[in-house]
Amino acid sequence: MFRISLAVLSVCVLVTFADVPRVDAATKCIHIARQGNIEALINKCGQCMIAMVYRMRPGGAKPVTRQFPVLARSSAPVPFKGSGQSRIKSERLCPRDRGQLEEAAKQPKSNKCVTLEQSGSAGAILINRCGECRAAAIQRSNDNQATGVRDYLKLQSGQRAVIPSKGYSSVGLLGEIPCPKG
Repeated sequence: MFRISLAVLSVCVLVTFADVPRVDAATKCIHIARQGNIEALINKCGQCMIAMVYRMRPGGAKPVTRQFPVLARSSAPVPFKGSGQSRIKSERLCPRDRGQLEEAAKQPKSNKCVTLEQSGSAGAILINRCGECRAAAIQRSNDNQATGVRDYLKLQSGQRAVIPSKGYSSVGLLGEIPCPKG
């Protein structure tokens, strides 16, 4: 009888602690999503993060540790395919020097100089409406992709630039900054 009550007590304790959420899991920004044999990192936070991913393969192979940047509220595929286990060892903020265009994108629309307009025959057109040179970042993507290809253009005052689609279905303006000196 004592053994049965001890077993029931230990099962109750295990069930109780199994339902308690981990405190550090709630503060994580990046999670791994697996679809079949393909894995992707998903960033649920509002800032760019760099994830250090630890990958174990079955057998005697050495584990691999790689770093992947993931933009704010987006996903990034990882090159690991096939059997094995991936785990996020750590995550940290991206360096701020690359975040200049992201900060510019957060400015109110009225302060923007560069606009992206659609033209029936030419496609997308970037127009600089300010009296100074501006550098703009655009992103081309397809409907089925979470991320796309970025491109950077330098526009003089009043300049218009036709943006070729290069096979992508959509083009978006990410941000703008004053032209770099030099």
